[in-house]
Amino acid sequence: MFKRFCELFKHYGFTPRRFEKALQEFVQLARQYSFVPTFPVTACVVKRNIDVFQKVDSHSVDWAVHGLNHIDYTQLTLQHVNHDYQRAQSIFNGSHLSYHGFRFPFLRRNLSCIQALSENHFCWDSSEAIEWDVIDQTQLTKKQRFAYQKIMESYHPVPESKAVSLPVTQKKLIEIPVSLPDDDLLLSRLNICDHQTIWDIWHQILERVIARGEHFALQVHPERFLHYKVPLERLVREIVNDKNAYVASLTEISNWWIEKNNFRFEIETLSDGQYKIRAKCTKRASILIKNEKSVKSSPGFFEDYSILDGHEWIFSGNPLPVIGLHPEIQPEIVQFLRDEGYFIEISSENKDYAIYFDDKSQLNLDDKVHILHTIESTQNPLVRFWRWPDQKQYAFTVSGDIDAVVIQDYFNRFRGC
Repeated sequence: MFKRFCELFKHYGFTPRRFEKALQEFVQLARQYSFVPTFPVTACVVKRNIDVFQKVDSHSVDWAVHGLNHIDYTQLTLQHVNHDYQRAQSIFNGSHLSYHGFRFPFLRRNLSCIQALSENHFCWDSSEAIEWDVIDQTQLTKKQRFAYQKIMESYHPVPESKAVSLPVTQKKLIEIPVSLPDDDLLLSRLNICDHQTIWDIWHQILERVIARGEHFALQVHPERFLHYKVPLERLVREIVNDKNAYVASLTEISNWWIEKNNFRFEIETLSDGQYKIRAKCTKRASILIKNEKSVKSSPGFFEDYSILDGHEWIFSGNPLPVIGLHPEIQPEIVQFLRDEGYFIEISSENKDYAIYFDDKSQLNLDDKVHILHTIESTQNPLVRFWRWPDQKQYAFTVSGDIDAVVIQDYFNRFRGC
């Protein structure tokens, strides 16, 4: 505990000056590399330190709410949760800080807390954690392994072997997973301070995200900026110079996902066994096809997929490049496949679909990686909207929680304020 207090005094002072310097240097790095970081901030911290946040150029950051106070929201009644959301919104609005999303303190939430977010007009949440297996625990000391396991038990992350690091549509809310390990785990819990080691760990996550075409939502805390600036800048420099990267704030990720959710395919039966497929989408959409040579496409986009030219195509023969789902398939799985951009139809019978799922046991939402492997293993044609806009192959976001500006803010957490 004494060591923890000593570390806190390295990051915070009795005035905002120490934190403010770190925040401004973070924002300066973001401007230098033309990306917008997302900063979820505890509302009471905003209220007590309003000048610090109002000094930051509103176009340089994407603010979000990190609770009214830095507390465990799963321990509150729903009435208390709603009250806190509305108080937090009032503070942000009164401080003229624009916000769209939320991240729960300690990444702890339950279904009631999540549902209340959309009812209070938040657009996105980023509290589901994905654990990337990039730390060799056999090389950790006994003390480090204990610290690692303790923090993971607190966050309840989903392992990369079963999760996909992609937004999820939950009715009116977009849930955007955050990637672990973050700077808190590496620097504070495991005492890994070597810049090369930190970069190696984060770069391993990046490589896997690129290979899977997913989203790397890096979490770093601004108060520690000087301690990870070197590996962060190296990572960011590589990504922003990659033409295949969609570098975006969490709000931009959410906005794109909402836009993509309105895309639709339509099919029309023609004569002589032919049929026409139309894509209803914006110009930012990338429409992909695999295992079909009868239509014009540009090969080599991602894995076996090619980019289709135009927005309507005539196909000959069967099977259809469509995934068929029995009406009893659970709605969450249907939404997951829509989020993935597949052309799906709900039908009680197989109408020459490329793949048809008629048994709920075939699709386990707790193992999304297996679902995608089952679909992508087919040799039949498939058509889909790609996950990211403008022919980008993967996405990257820098986000960082702010729950204190001065040392008093941190100790106020123990009083629930």
